[in-house]
Amino acid sequence: TVMHIKLDEAATVDTFNKIADQIENTKQAGGKTLISCEKSTGIAAIMCIPYLLKYQGIGLKVAIKDMKEKRPNLVMDPETIVKLEAWQKKLWREQFVGKMHCIFLSWLPLLMILGLLFILLKISHGEMEKMYKEEKKS
Repeated sequence: TVMHIKLDEAATVDTFNKIADQIENTKQAGGKTLISCEKSTGIAAIMCIPYLLKYQGIGLKVAIKDMKEKRPNLVMDPETIVKLEAWQKKLWREQFVGKMHCIFLSWLPLLMILGLLFILLKISHGEMEKMYKEEKKS
């Protein structure tokens, strides 16, 4: 798969998600992705970072360091770094909420059973107390 990144749309949240998802989908299908940019600005190398953040679980600083090792002449645009930092925080929040949701859903059946047991115990306790009071009266 070849992805061509236009300079005016490079550093947006939509582009970060689109690129990361496209790379992952191509990888899952057994393919490879080539990212190119206009005028050899280096934005193509920078646009590999969202994939590393989203699917490889690498932090932004480590991802930038890795990219600079592979592309020593790479110049990181400060504005793009700020946008990537904000996107990474949002991504981590979404992933955390998703994990908590899964944990909650996995515990839900157990919580329902415990709730039913509590109700049954409460009912049986009430019946036993009622029987005790009747017995005491007689």
